[in-house]
Amino acid sequence: MRKRTRALGWLTCLFAVAVVPLACSGSDSTGTPAAGGSTVRMTDNRFGPLEVRIAQGGTVHWVNDGPSSHTVTSDAGAFDSGVKAKGAAFDQTFATKGTFTYHCNIHPEMTGTVVVE
Repeated sequence: MRKRTRALGWLTCLFAVAVVPLACSGSDSTGTPAAGGSTVRMTDNRFGPLEVRIAQGGTVHWVNDGPSSHTVTSDAGAFDSGVKAKGAAFDQTFATKGTFTYHCNIHPEMTGTVVVE
């Protein structure tokens, strides 16, 4: 029983060190802007989170975790990732404040927003 309790304690510590910081990084529409940037995941024909808030000069990192190819394309033509296959990533640095909407050219129902503050 003591070995099981000790193992459970180690697993809890490992979870706290490895997973909790990942869940707390970046920002969403309810948080303060992430100073360095934020990560958006492309999965199951959606961007998640749908909105990120970053500080001016920050970078958004998009990662395709889904099985299909996607794009990250600015609605205003400011940036375009090109087609990103499963596992590929795209980074965009935002030098000016504002609200930037984007979509996937392959799946038009996929939309998202970057708010730069």
